[in-house]
Amino acid sequence: MASGDVGGEAGKGMAPEEARALYDDWGDGYTTSVESWGYTMPHEIAAALASLADDAPSFSGKILDAGAGDGLSGRELRAAGFKNADITGADLSPKLLEIAASRSVYDQLKQLDLSQRLPFESESFDMVSCVGTLTYLAPSSGVLAEFVRVTKPGGHICYNSAPTTSRRGSRRRRRWSRMAPGSCSQRRSRGHTCRTIPTTPTRS
Repeated sequence: MASGDVGGEAGKGMAPEEARALYDDWGDGYTTSVESWGYTMPHEIAAALASLADDAPSFSGKILDAGAGDGLSGRELRAAGFKNADITGADLSPKLLEIAASRSVYDQLKQLDLSQRLPFESESFDMVSCVGTLTYLAPSSGVLAEFVRVTKPGGHICYNSAPTTSRRGSRRRRRWSRMAPGSCSQRRSRGHTCRTIPTTPTRS
């Protein structure tokens, strides 16, 4: 499928294997397409996480870029000041990960399906960034619970949900909202909602 056929609805409602095929095919034109839409969430989420770090340039913790795509979000994390962070990029598409590797913004890359249990130990990361990836995942997939599991106490998880005008899409967005803790903060950009979840500093 050509990038022009998918627009801002890319991957929406697709099974993981369908989404993988779409993004593998899209590959080389991905960043050009996304930037042509005026889509700013990679920058917005990176800026949100940088604002939560005491000093982003000196931050040496671990960040998971879940749904890293071709590395656009990783590029923005580095540009936001995370020069010394250990950033793991993870994505469903081997083709996009190949392109991401060429950007040299990640310390490691991993192919995985976010609808499954994440292959990381609990409390592995200080922050999680997830940009434009929840389009193909159901709110019931448990992905937010997995993000919380792999994030250290006192860490932050930042993700976005896409704008929609359909009744079904509106219900889906409300379900994502209910999945997030009541303490989450959010801001909007071009119709997208960026949500930040703070993980509890202590656990029983």
